Parts: sequence; structure tokens; C-alpha cells
Amino acid sequence: MLVKDDMLHPFNSRMEVNMIRNAAYSRFKPIPPIDVIINDRTSRCRHIVNILDLSEVISSLNLSQQLIHFENMSFAEQGSSMRSTRVLISIHGAGLSNIIFLQPGNTVIELMHPLLRAPFYRFLSLYSSLNYILIRDVKSLSDSCSIQRTAWSPYIQPNLIVNVTTILTTITNLFSVSSNERMLTV
Repeated sequence: MLVKDDMLHPFNSRMEVNMIRNAAYSRFKPIPPIDVIINDRTSRCRHIVNILDLSEVISSLNLSQQLIHFENMSFAEQGSSMRSTRVLISIHGAGLSNIIFLQPGNTVIELMHPLLRAPFYRFLSLYSSLNYILIRDVKSLSDSCSIQRTAWSPYIQPNLIVNVTTILTTITNLFSVSSNERMLTV
């Protein structure tokens, strides 16, 4: 008997995601639309080191943006912010599970260490009818976080320095070209 891996296939169909999304939307208070949300962590490890540079680049495109920290938000606040977001940029981690609350057709940009192999959110994006872009054009900062190891990967904890030129190009392309189901690796 073939057993499905729940990590790679968290839902049986897009209909299941839509049921959860619609139930949440009926409870979450809508907020004004936001072009780009950058999710970062407040913890010492696994965050975007040059987040202010990233924010400046997005500001240069005259897009509305917001910096958030999912771990400091209520579930309703997380859902409301995702419902109103066109593009979510986030480092790989559990906070990306909130992508099921993005509107279908919107985009998630996952920032990931070049050596980490974890396709969970690519599959979740597919089930959620989202455009998915994986960006590995990052540098790992050598610090105490790099030394920490997890049970399944030594590349999950490091803080990352994002190539802002790559983000600029990606965001510019997203807002200038309409596309159905974009799945890219940069």
C-alpha cells in the first residue's frame, strides 16, 4: 500500500485548502490590501540579516509593504494579513504555513539556505493555488546559529543575507508580468 507523506502532501485536494481558507475568511477581519509583506523572526537565529536593505529595495518600487513577525501576532492577525497580501517574502520556517490564507493566485517567495532541501511549502503553495518562488541566492552568516544543528538538517538555523538585487528583479517581474502558477528557483 502506498502511504502519502503528510509533510509533502498536507492536503488531499485544493478543495480542502479552500474549505479551511473560506472558514478562516469568514472569521478574520479584512484589512486594506498590502502589496508585499516581509515576514522575519524576532529570535536570534534564522532571520533575515539585511531586512532593512530588503525593505528599502521594495520601497523604491513604490509598493505598499509591511514588516511582520508571525510569532508576535494572534492567529486572526496572521490570517487577516495574509488575506490582504499580494506577495509574501519569508525565510523557510513554520510561519510559512500561513500561506494557505493568501488569496489564490498570489505569490509566496521562500528564502532558503542553498544546501537545505525542504520542498514542504512548494507543495503547500501548489495545493493553495499560489505562485511559488524559491530564492536560494542568499549567504549564510557564520555565527553561533550556524553551529546549532537540528535532527534533520544543519542548514535550517543560520541567519541569511539576502541578495537584494535578486529580490528587486523578482518583485519587479511579479508586478509587471501576469502569470498563472509561477514556480521558479532563483
